[in-house]
Amino acid sequence: MRVRPRNAHTDFWERLERPFHTPTIAAGSACPTTGPDSKGDLGRIGFVGTAWGEGPAYPGGLDGGAGKPILRYLDPIPPESGFYGSVWFGNKVLWMVDPIYAGPVLVRGLQLDGPNELRFDNGVLPPRAMKILRAPSPRGRPSYTRVRASGCYAYQVDGLRFSHVIVFEARPY
Repeated sequence: MRVRPRNAHTDFWERLERPFHTPTIAAGSACPTTGPDSKGDLGRIGFVGTAWGEGPAYPGGLDGGAGKPILRYLDPIPPESGFYGSVWFGNKVLWMVDPIYAGPVLVRGLQLDGPNELRFDNGVLPPRAMKILRAPSPRGRPSYTRVRASGCYAYQVDGLRFSHVIVFEARPY
């Protein structure tokens, strides 16, 4: 029988919570968005779309029509939205993890050209981080990315042996 310390689960995620290593840019500057993965698009891991960043975890649903990752959201938030009553805009983002990596992934983020945080999933005050304990199902890990204002943002994606930044723009439709 293996005995697990009471705080082992907490310590596990704390080890993945590395200091942010995102760039800082001046307000009004061009957003240095992340390009596609040189290894190819999401088709190589069973999905459709652009693989933004180095992997092995990729955000899907960022409008790449302009050749760069953009999170689009509704402003104002409509009454029928699950975000109604919150100051946090957002949209669906499907996180896909390459099956060659089976470990945990911690995703956090912030605004690069302003003071705002980036948050995840539902709620009037959404969580600051998204945790993927193991590789998601073949359909990916559904989530929401939430922002308080338009601008330049970055996800920091931390795993056991990697820490990558994915820079994207957030703006209303």
